[in-house]
Amino acid sequence: MRKSIAAVIVWLLSWGWLFFGVVELLVWSGLRHDIFGKTAMVEMLASVLADLLWLPIAFLLPFYLYAELRRLIKGKMVRFLTIFALLFLLFLLLVNPAFVFRWLFLPSFLFLFLLGRRIYLDRRLRWDKVLYAVCLLILIGYYGPQLLPHLAIERKSPTLSAISYNISVSQPKPMRQQFIDQVLRLSPDVIFVQEINSRDRNLLRDKLSEAYPHQLWSDRSATYNNGAILSRLPFEQSENVNIYTPYMRSHTNVNYAAVTLAGQPVHLFNCHLYPSGHSFIRFLFGRMETDAFVHETRIAYKRRLEEAEQIHRLIEVLPGSVVLAGDLNDSPNSQIYQLFANKLRNGFRQAGWGLGSTFGEYRLAEQLPARLRFLANDFLRIDHIFCSPDLQVYSARVLQIDDSDHKPQIVKIRPAKE
Repeated sequence: MRKSIAAVIVWLLSWGWLFFGVVELLVWSGLRHDIFGKTAMVEMLASVLADLLWLPIAFLLPFYLYAELRRLIKGKMVRFLTIFALLFLLFLLLVNPAFVFRWLFLPSFLFLFLLGRRIYLDRRLRWDKVLYAVCLLILIGYYGPQLLPHLAIERKSPTLSAISYNISVSQPKPMRQQFIDQVLRLSPDVIFVQEINSRDRNLLRDKLSEAYPHQLWSDRSATYNNGAILSRLPFEQSENVNIYTPYMRSHTNVNYAAVTLAGQPVHLFNCHLYPSGHSFIRFLFGRMETDAFVHETRIAYKRRLEEAEQIHRLIEVLPGSVVLAGDLNDSPNSQIYQLFANKLRNGFRQAGWGLGSTFGEYRLAEQLPARLRFLANDFLRIDHIFCSPDLQVYSARVLQIDDSDHKPQIVKIRPAKE
């Protein structure tokens, strides 16, 4: 009887991991475009799932790892300590998934080694474990360098450090101080800010003008999706480029400025593409009707894609280096992300360690009961800094500032050829 139950469980797990592997390929590759086309709802779902699919794999990893370790570990105390360590890993996964992801490579590689060793010695396969290992390998292939810590080697070559931050237009003035304190402590060369209003313009000018005398502000500073570029380095040129699509009533600004690094021009772009994530969270918690959500998502997707295509056309014709930063409101592997990734390189992908998630916790906490708010975590990487291939990002990290619904990202850049 026990063997029959075990066989059914293995059968269910095997088919479950086979299905999950197909979902991974649909979300993490262009395969979904061949099957479903580039439709708004499919792209929205893929964007949301992009940095969530690792969770089931991570949640079950301790169980699969224990199944391999128990064959090697002798003694009740050692076995107890192993079980305790694996249960602690599951607890961390609930309260701080970003931390677990950073160290996921250690148990992952251990499991793959132990599974390979057992297959080699026993010459037998248990299909659920093999298919789970395939899903784990797809995960490793998708995240690649983000799974491993990076050693930032300082060199004598000229560098450019930059912070990009959506400061949330609706936040009260006292909550800006944490960001200002971080800027003054970290002292980046360039600051890209999104969601400014007239109050922010006055505050940041008052607090940062001495350290950042070169400033470009959107010409419609009270508008939701405009921004600013603040710089220690003098601007060789600067202007606000108007972006207009059929899906908006008026235009929006993309901030453009050029500075010099190692005697060469670097073109800076600060942008904020139209969002749809807020609607998804309201829909997820039953606070938005399905028809309204579908309609709003389609319009938001079309507008965001059109904005991205116009910005991409601006970048294509520019000679020299490019740094594009901002809140793109789309996660890696999305059509919009790939549009920029075809010409530019993502800073966090190059030099970041971990998920790099910048959005979700704040909005989820608003919807959850007070007793469950500890479960709210950032789960979307929608704020990005891209650089042209002639620039190298050698350090990238997300700053833990809680005065907005986004987290800021800081990168350090140098010429790729010294």
